[in-house]
Amino acid sequence: MALRKLTRKSVLSFGQYGFDTIQKILDDDPQYIVWVYYNKPEITFFDDILEEVGLVGRFVIDKPSSNPDKFWDDEGRKIPKAFSIHKELMDDNALLGFPYNREVTSKEFLPRERQKLEDAGNISSLMVNIFSTLFEGDKVSVALEGFSYGSKGNSFIDIIQYNTFLRKELIDKYSIENLSVFQPSHVKKLAGKGNANKHYMAKAFQDDVLKDKNLRSTKLWKWTQGKDFSIKIPKPIDDIIDAYFILKALKANN
Repeated sequence: MALRKLTRKSVLSFGQYGFDTIQKILDDDPQYIVWVYYNKPEITFFDDILEEVGLVGRFVIDKPSSNPDKFWDDEGRKIPKAFSIHKELMDDNALLGFPYNREVTSKEFLPRERQKLEDAGNISSLMVNIFSTLFEGDKVSVALEGFSYGSKGNSFIDIIQYNTFLRKELIDKYSIENLSVFQPSHVKKLAGKGNANKHYMAKAFQDDVLKDKNLRSTKLWKWTQGKDFSIKIPKPIDDIIDAYFILKALKANN
């Protein structure tokens, strides 16, 4: 088996980020690099990339080989850097997490697209089933952020696909009347301005610009205090902050 050793300028040529460079994937979804490393026996990365996502020491495996069991360690041991914040927050009961491994592995276009569709359906069903266990009854209001149409690239197309599957599952479960989709600019205005970037959103969250006493009582908000998000915001913090302001948009709209 030939071994591909990828640089930051390399392109995977398969999967949901098949046309993106490794650097773009590192910026957008570093967990996916970890998944590829453990699940694709014929692919590895240069050391600087492995170090950036925490794949050093005991997390390194012989290549060509794979070890999908290492993708997410749920036995209390140290996990790769890409998931360190997830685990820290989950261990502190500041975040409720449900690990999920994507099953998009084919290099060929047709089977890969079929795998994406199947995977989108699986993760959407899983999410709605989790909602059902957390929130009783059918009178549940759900809010999502609309698509940012200025975004580009293959990964954005995949986001639309996965999001559409989720919307259909939510409508089937809770009805379309209980689903709200807000413009990104509308959500950002709650943080201070309609064109706010992620760093601005993070600062607004840390400063509690909405004077939300319920937010200030959470372990998550307390965890963010004193953190410097001016350069880089680790996953999943930026997504959680977006979700918070989407929730506030929903409450303001009801």
